[in-house]
Formats: sequence, C-alpha cells, structure tokens
Amino acid sequence: MNGPIDLQGIQLNDDHGWQLLVRTGRRELRKALGKWKTMGEPWEDVFQQALLVLLSKQDHPSWDLKHAISFLIRTGRNLMHEAHRNLKSRPTQRLDEYLEERIALVEDGEEVQLTEAQRKARKRIVKKVMDRLAPRQRAVLVGFVCEGRRFRELAQEVGYASENAAKKAKCIAMNRVRREANAEWASRAA
Repeated sequence: MNGPIDLQGIQLNDDHGWQLLVRTGRRELRKALGKWKTMGEPWEDVFQQALLVLLSKQDHPSWDLKHAISFLIRTGRNLMHEAHRNLKSRPTQRLDEYLEERIALVEDGEEVQLTEAQRKARKRIVKKVMDRLAPRQRAVLVGFVCEGRRFRELAQEVGYASENAAKKAKCIAMNRVRREANAEWASRAA
C-alpha cells in the first residue's frame, strides 16, 4: 500500500482493521509528537500506552479507523503532556547537595570522607564563595540547580544574549565555586 488509505469506513472488527490501525496510528502519532523528540519518554512507549487505552475503551464498536487514529493521537498527546508536567514538577536538588557532590574534597587522588562538623564547615565555605559570585552568575547557577529551569528561560530573565551564554556563565560560576572553596578549605586545614 503505497498511496493514502481512506480510513473512513474501515471497521476495527477484524485483523485487517487492527493492522491498519497499528501501522497508520504509529506513523501519525510519531508525526504528532515531533516536538517532544528530545524528551526522555520514547514515542513508541507512548504509542503502546495509547493503544492500551484504546483497547480498554473498546466499547465503541461503531468507531471506524479514522476515529480510532484520532483517539490514539489525542491520547498520545495527553500522555506526553502528563509526562512533561511530571518531569517539571519533580523536586529539584538543593544547591548545597548539588555543590557537595560536585566539589568533592580530593587529596592525593582519593576522595576524603568528612565528619559532620567538617561537612557543615565546608557548606559554610561554599555559601560564602557563592555570595561572592556576580549576581547574574549566581542567578543562573541557582536557577538551573535549585529550580530546575531551562537555560533559555534563564538567559532571557537574567539578560544574557543567548542560551549558550547562560550555560557558559553556569560553568564559570561552578568552576569558581569549586576552585575557591577548595582553596579556602586547604588554607584552613594548613
């Protein structure tokens, strides 16, 4: 079948109708979900979930193939919207936890385990270094790490020319915090 298929009138009560539904529905859903290609949930999984929803709603024997495909696309879009909402509402990491993971204290190539008092002192040092950052760099670092916001949004809000400028500011801020916190920690230990 190379040409377009007239979906109107084909019923879902036989194997031929279901094969056409799967083949055509998969293609149409892939096109409809094009803007979510970068999201974590693959569209094929969404198609299978939408197909299961359709099977559970099979109390519509009067549906023809066109209605079933429309239902699949609507259901798939709703599933992707829901996944996107859940992704955005996921709790973000606290800044001190994030920095603690990325600014590990390393001596002679091995990570040093800190006591609770040392860990609190290290957090105070990191906070002090964070306070010395330029306001825009701090805003990008906090916005990305704590609030889970996108670089494009942060760049517009803070006043950077592009998304890449915001990414660079975050990297510069992170490297500065890492470098200065480690230097201050080393000077206290000496």
